[in-house]
Amino acid sequence: MMRRSRRRGASYVIVLLGLVALAATATLSVDLGMLLAARQQLQNAADAAAVAAGLELCLGHSTTEASTMAKTYLTKNGASGIGAISGNSGDTSTIQFANDNSKVVVGAKGTAGLIFGNLIGGRPGAKRRAA
Repeated sequence: MMRRSRRRGASYVIVLLGLVALAATATLSVDLGMLLAARQQLQNAADAAAVAAGLELCLGHSTTEASTMAKTYLTKNGASGIGAISGNSGDTSTIQFANDNSKVVVGAKGTAGLIFGNLIGGRPGAKRRAA
């Protein structure tokens, strides 16, 4: 009778370890999904900002007006929600004009909130996208 109770205790430990591994795997998959969603959001915002700035230049406006329009479109497309625009001089987004203003390059960098990464002492996932 003594052997049976020892076996039962061992199976509880194995089941508990399996549940911990399952929870860790699920949390990591959620973190990966959050990183991919933030990356796509940044790409969409950078694309929209580049198109808006290019249109401003085609309409004969200055690069200052084009930069303002690009920042407006970055904000409208959610870049500020993931840290790409902070509203002050420390913005992590960049807007560059090249080839005599015939080329617009918009870069945006943001962070994605992590669940498992924060639990183990990691930092939020940073993503940089350019259009």
